[in-house]
Amino acid sequence: MTEKSSIRIRLEKLQEFVGLLNQYKKLSWTAFKNDLTIQGAAQHYFILAIECCLDIGEIIIADCRFRHPTDNRDVFRILGEHRVLSKPFSEKFMLAAGFRNLLVHGYTKVDMAKVHKHLKNDIGQFSTFAKSVSRFTSKQ
Repeated sequence: MTEKSSIRIRLEKLQEFVGLLNQYKKLSWTAFKNDLTIQGAAQHYFILAIECCLDIGEIIIADCRFRHPTDNRDVFRILGEHRVLSKPFSEKFMLAAGFRNLLVHGYTKVDMAKVHKHLKNDIGQFSTFAKSVSRFTSKQ
């Protein structure tokens, strides 16, 4: 499988996961906080969407022979350094890696109000990421 096809598959999955997150975005805070199944699903789809972005970043980094990332945040930092992502966006998107780590490793401390806030305010960042990656890969 070529790098471009690996990236394309992950961009398609990212779009699928973002579509599911967008369904939960419509929920009020009251509806969200009272439904544990929806809370779990939203957390899961956030993890999967961020994993797609990390995987895509790691594929690009390896294919272009950029420096090796030291951690998940560094994946997005490197993409900013090499203009795959704009520098300001890469710095902002590094927070997604931290959010993913919280959901995966700090699951006992997850504040559902913050998850709901991310649903309402931050899902569009995935589209920005996907568009930037598509632009970059089309030039390769």
